[in-house]
Amino acid sequence: MLKKLFSKKGIAVNEAMLKREIALLTVIEHSTENVSDHLYRIFYLCKHMLEVAKKHDRFDEELDKDLEPMLNSVIYHDIGKGVLYTRGENDAKYTVEDRTLMEQHVETGVELLDASFPFREENEQEEEFKYYCKRVIAGHHEKYDGTGYPLGLKGDQIPLIARIMCLLDIFGAIMENRPYNPATPLVDTLEYIKEQSGKSFDPTLVELFIGSIDEIKVILKKHPYK
Repeated sequence: MLKKLFSKKGIAVNEAMLKREIALLTVIEHSTENVSDHLYRIFYLCKHMLEVAKKHDRFDEELDKDLEPMLNSVIYHDIGKGVLYTRGENDAKYTVEDRTLMEQHVETGVELLDASFPFREENEQEEEFKYYCKRVIAGHHEKYDGTGYPLGLKGDQIPLIARIMCLLDIFGAIMENRPYNPATPLVDTLEYIKEQSGKSFDPTLVELFIGSIDEIKVILKKHPYK
């Protein structure tokens, strides 16, 4: 019954909450331009990926639940950047020192999350939301082959929501025009995603992403890269 209902309606989205949270994060995450656009795009791409992954046998048990708290967590993935930012991502010259500093945003993000939650309402849904926030913040730079950071987790050691976020984050970084990294055409970006299957990315997620590219294009039309 749950699967039948889900297949018709997908994951519920609280638009008012989403708008409020993204407005707050846009103030905190002043490290890049168009942060609001980025967060909306990430949210709806992740919504799509969770919905297609839920129908796959490999993720059947893990995603047989209310996915709203998991989805709502993804816009917090880079919250640590706003605290650490001094320069770098908006500059044409992005140095090794800048990168080293920015890699600390994972740990900083988790610490900031822990500091902020005493001010939020305490209930079961908030605890579940915090659970997924920690996992997406801590794990979205881990790579499927174990070469990521900060812990070098490998394969299914990396939480599913973080594996999805890793794929979407890198996809966006390649597609988006940045001072230090010109935008790459979609066809070339997809080739890179395929090449990184089993390396940076979960092969099943790559398969689902590539296989639903028409739906992804619809999302990108509504929330385009600039």
